[in-house]
Amino acid sequence: MIGNGENPNPCRSYPVERTIQVYEPTSPAEAEGRGPSFEEVHTRLIAETESDEEGFYELELDTGRYSLFIIEKGKYHRNIWKDNLIGPVTVESDSVTIENPVIDYAVC
Repeated sequence: MIGNGENPNPCRSYPVERTIQVYEPTSPAEAEGRGPSFEEVHTRLIAETESDEEGFYELELDTGRYSLFIIEKGKYHRNIWKDNLIGPVTVESDSVTIENPVIDYAVC
């Protein structure tokens, strides 16, 4: 959304409903396409859920390391890389991991 001159940032942020998929830790070599939107992911799908209209989602996962993707326009979107992994998330025993993925490919 373009601003009207009163707001210095012409973009706006808002929650969206999307499919969230969690895979085994995924390196760029294990995904097809160019990030942040990948065509295919070639690691094992661990879990999938939908975020609600407020962007909220939750999953129960075993302790471990994963790669989290947002399905956006038929592609696997994730704009974070660390330790040569795409969208890494670490789940620890007896705790809650908060991960707020962002879709930010638009140009304002």
